[in-house]
Order: sequence, then structure tokens, then C-alpha cells
Amino acid sequence: LGFDIDSVKVNNSSQEERNKYNILVSKYLTKHILVGYTTSLDQQYHSVFSLYNIGPKLNLDFSINEKQEKWYGVMYRTTF
Repeated sequence: LGFDIDSVKVNNSSQEERNKYNILVSKYLTKHILVGYTTSLDQQYHSVFSLYNIGPKLNLDFSINEKQEKWYGVMYRTTF
């Protein structure tokens, strides 16, 4: 898997444009554990995260950002 970012376009775009887009890379390590990394185009903001699938609709989440702030969460998916 490969990807390319045009650094000239990134450097010439406004701060507002750069804040609108993120790059996310993730991989399932096992059937239930997902780990990943996300960053803004200007690399000002970034975080590492993990997700554990408890069941088909329930996940536990953990994330830590560039300021070492931790976030814990529970995600439940439903349709209506």
C-alpha cells in the first residue's frame, strides 16, 4: 500500500483548508483489535488510537494525542 502527498499543495493551502482534512492509517492486529494513527495535513495535530470490538455493535476506544491527552470511549452502533 502506498500513497503520495503533494507537499507543494499542502504548503500553499490555507490553514482552514489544512484543518479540514486528516490522514488516517489503521490495521486490524487481530479480529477484534484495531490500531491506528491519524494526523492533520500540516502534522500539527496527531494521535494514536486503538479500538477493541466487544461485539458486533459495541467497541471500546482509546486515543492519545500530541499533547499526551488521553481519551477513553465506548461506541455503540445502531440504525434507525
